[in-house]
Amino acid sequence: MHRSTKILISAFLLGSSIGGIIWLLNTSAKKRLATITKTEAPIRMDITDKRVISGNLVPCKEVALKTEISGILDKLYVAIGDKVTQGTAIARIKVLPKSNEIENANKELRIAQITQAAAAAQYQRSKQLFDKKMLSLEKYEQDVKVWEIACEEAAYAQKRLNFVLEGHIAGTQGASNTVKSTLEGIVSELPCKEGSIVMAHGNFKTGSIIATISDMSTFLFQGRVGEMEVAYLRPGMQFEVSLMAVKGKKFPATLTKIAPKALASEGDKSIRFAIEGTVHINSKDKKSMRAGYTATADIVLDKAINVLAIKEQYVYTEGTSGASAPFVWVYENNKSVKKHVELGISDGVYVAITQGLTASDQVITADDSH
Repeated sequence: MHRSTKILISAFLLGSSIGGIIWLLNTSAKKRLATITKTEAPIRMDITDKRVISGNLVPCKEVALKTEISGILDKLYVAIGDKVTQGTAIARIKVLPKSNEIENANKELRIAQITQAAAAAQYQRSKQLFDKKMLSLEKYEQDVKVWEIACEEAAYAQKRLNFVLEGHIAGTQGASNTVKSTLEGIVSELPCKEGSIVMAHGNFKTGSIIATISDMSTFLFQGRVGEMEVAYLRPGMQFEVSLMAVKGKKFPATLTKIAPKALASEGDKSIRFAIEGTVHINSKDKKSMRAGYTATADIVLDKAINVLAIKEQYVYTEGTSGASAPFVWVYENNKSVKKHVELGISDGVYVAITQGLTASDQVITADDSH
């Protein structure tokens, strides 16, 4: 009996030891798993899918004025920043004549003066005869007409000679040697200075730019977008524009133009499409606006309100690229469980979960046991 008791006690102690060891191992494994597994629950939030596009602020209209004749920029009538209207004289061009042009102009003037003198003499004779009623009215009026035409021809020949010698016609309302504004706006550029040689534009040459006139009553945002973004853009979309030179302000804008064809680029292999939008600026802020400001557009492509979301870095995929299935690891019953999910829009950091998770799930964010 004493021996049986010892055997029972020994068996009990052995069983207790084995049970204690198993309990310690399970507790240690649970603690280790809990230590190496970090989780986060999905959260409710608003997600905005937007694109940030860099560009510039430009005037709605801008023209480069060029001269019709070659010569020297003799006089500038405006300065940078001046407001001009359509028809305002901008500059005067002085023509550099050739020797044969001077000779021809002198010859034309001499011929015109001889013709004028002969017409004047005939007019005087006809007038005397007409006053004595010895000449018909028809003949008298014919001689008066010839004399008046001869006077006009002589005056034109004199102006032609003056133009050849001086290089311009007196007064700013002259002919083609005066460059005039074709647009109402502000003088934004004057590339040529007085005394510069300028070339006329033609079919095979661009010519010299005398001045640039900018209409700054309305400003436009001009930028370029990639082929992945342009598919989501539509004319009439509203967006906001930020200017590097104007801190703390965003200006509303409306997308007006999307290029139907990609821009040609030599060095850059990426495909870019030009876009344009009207920027709405109040009269107070417009006074400080300058053409060429660096601008950034925030264009919202999609938006989801109060959706369940997790960080996009916690989502994995399996399968082929054409039929990949997204999934996440969830911590359930002290172990990692794979759950397939359906994704919504993403802002690049958080992604919406439309199906597969609840707000009580614990998504594994870091697990060293895998």
